Amino acid sequence: MRAVPDATVVAITVDPYRRGTELYGWAESVAVAERYVDAVLGQVLVGGTFERRGPLDWLWRSGAAGPSDVHAFDLSLLDVSGVRVADPYVPARFVDVRVGIAHRSVVQESPWGDDDLAHVADTTLREAIEFGAPVVIARPGMLAVARRRAGIGSDLAAASSDSWEPVYQPIVKLGAGEVTTAGYESLLRWRRDGALVGPDVFLAGLEATELIVPVGRVAIARSVEALAGPVTELLGPDAFMSVNLSAGQLRDRWLGDYVGWLLGEHGLDPARLWFEISENAVVTQGSVADRTIWTLHGLGCGICVDDLGAGFAALGYLRNLPIDVLKVDRALVSRMPSERMDRAVVRAICDLASAAGALTVAEGVETPEVLAAVKELGCDMAQGYLFGRPASLA
Repeated sequence: MRAVPDATVVAITVDPYRRGTELYGWAESVAVAERYVDAVLGQVLVGGTFERRGPLDWLWRSGAAGPSDVHAFDLSLLDVSGVRVADPYVPARFVDVRVGIAHRSVVQESPWGDDDLAHVADTTLREAIEFGAPVVIARPGMLAVARRRAGIGSDLAAASSDSWEPVYQPIVKLGAGEVTTAGYESLLRWRRDGALVGPDVFLAGLEATELIVPVGRVAIARSVEALAGPVTELLGPDAFMSVNLSAGQLRDRWLGDYVGWLLGEHGLDPARLWFEISENAVVTQGSVADRTIWTLHGLGCGICVDDLGAGFAALGYLRNLPIDVLKVDRALVSRMPSERMDRAVVRAICDLASAAGALTVAEGVETPEVLAAVKELGCDMAQGYLFGRPASLA
């Protein structure tokens, strides 16, 4: 609770997922949004100014003298974030609303101009849309986040194909005898300002801008080149390469054609190229992503489910997709020696894979104790720092 004036900016979007457009049509959705802002928000956001930025988007600025009680202000917006809007001539319409709130005193950064505060509100609104929260309030450090994202976006747009460098982590074959390297997982890195950075820095930016498609193709091409060259030289003609596919790459409807061309150019057996999908890819039947996976499978490539056991969506893939390999989530694997329940889950996954005719890869194997546990349960392969960290093949 605060008792001092506080400059505030609120970013608002109505019908962000276009559910209203689907139900009522575009013109009516815009009319509903206008009535909502006028009849509902206009009664809550008082003393400031509204700026319309698009048919379904507004910005409200408090000016120098913002709300004296920011907690009550935030609650008042939360109370009206999902309402029915009506007038005497139009039936009630329900509207989705997402709101990002930026209070200058809460975020506590400088320098502070009107554009800074609006930028933070927009960054916060983006979180509200992405995570489905009606209202998100900016936290300390959000201006730095907004500027960092903007900087990363600019750098990604200007990045050359040479700045993308895959590194490779061994995947070993388990058995009664000696553990041997059977293939590699390709992990993309970005050389930015002279340093290699991981996907936690760039993946969200690539997905948001659709740069993931051309950059993803560069990653696949480099991985196939490595498979045809140094990997085959090191491990022989049966070695494989596993490449991750993000949600954005799966929406590339021509990806199968591109992969088929690459394999032909290098004269590679498609079975030596695996593609990994994770549950956050959200593959639904009949979607472009679904068709892409079936196309890659039709070429003869291996299809892997990554991080199995981390959630529930990946289990549904086993029913609907042509899965060849199950990669067991590293969190489960690493806790097996001490946690009976995690051990039981991994055992169930191994049994499921055996019944489905799929291979299992235990991720996150970092100690001899974990290795002994996964071998005892019958995992076919393993991956982790015990066998090698991601590195170049040079």
